[in-house]
Amino acid sequence: MKGEEITKKLKLSVALCTYNGEPFIEEQLNSIVKQQMPIDEIIICDDVSTDHTLSIINDYTLKNPDINWIVIKNSQQLGVTKNFEKALSLCSGDFIFLSDQDDIWRPDKTKKIIDYFKNHAEIELVFSNAKLIDENGIPKSDKTLFDACGLNQLRKQWEQGLQFEIENVIQRLLGATFGIRKEFLQQCLPFNQEFINYHDGQIAMQSVVNHCNGMIDECLIDYRIHGNNVVGLGKSRNWVFSTGICPNEFASLLEPRPINPFFLSNKADKIRDRIDFFRKRVHYYKSGKGKIILLLSAYQYVKYYKRFWHYFFFCDLLYGVSKRLRNRIAYQK
Repeated sequence: MKGEEITKKLKLSVALCTYNGEPFIEEQLNSIVKQQMPIDEIIICDDVSTDHTLSIINDYTLKNPDINWIVIKNSQQLGVTKNFEKALSLCSGDFIFLSDQDDIWRPDKTKKIIDYFKNHAEIELVFSNAKLIDENGIPKSDKTLFDACGLNQLRKQWEQGLQFEIENVIQRLLGATFGIRKEFLQQCLPFNQEFINYHDGQIAMQSVVNHCNGMIDECLIDYRIHGNNVVGLGKSRNWVFSTGICPNEFASLLEPRPINPFFLSNKADKIRDRIDFFRKRVHYYKSGKGKIILLLSAYQYVKYYKRFWHYFFFCDLLYGVSKRLRNRIAYQK
């Protein structure tokens, strides 16, 4: 399909999940329907809302008959991950966009993402930056989503191939900004409820394993943060919303840590050797004997961490020996 998609008419689908989204759903639907590159199909799975969300949606579909609407009310609550799995599995488009119920899309979002896909045949998932707004649509910070998630601090490391190490610390990519190819989606489904990550975290990590994601450093959506966010920044304290100091994200990469269960599953087999070396670091960096083993493994640091290898190498060797020197190395970035 990739070789033909420039000349043929592309079908675009949106997977939208709702739950008590009455205050914001119509504004979001407006922003989706008014895209410069039109959406062909919108799949909405409602997780048993108790407000007027479904009434608003049903009225809206009648006013916009040119779009293929599939609106489903679940018989019982599935939760965020399984509800998105259901919506995504029903999408038939060549490219699929994930949507939350309370954001606002910029009019050129789909066009920008599809243009990126057309220019990068190897890319399976495209994500973008986002502006942060409050419940009234007012900017909540002069910082962006990439600031809040640490991607702006880790841009060099991300582009130099440290995506596994970065995503293993914390999820950086937000599903509400995703555009994905249909073929790639099939690799991600079904989602595993035993993993600690939501649907978008599992999709993001699969793109890391496949090394197939592309970044658009433009705010293509307004990401709304309010008291009723089910997941995301609305459920966490973040330095961008306070006078707090920006954390040193690079230093957090240097500390070996437990591996996210997703990366221990067979879905991560494509980077198994990299994960095995990471586990080796976790096992050996705290003991004197282990440091000797790591010293003899210097070539692997170079192989996996490239221009940043010496930061990882010396911080592992200095653990428990000189905290001051180790911190000095870590905070150079």
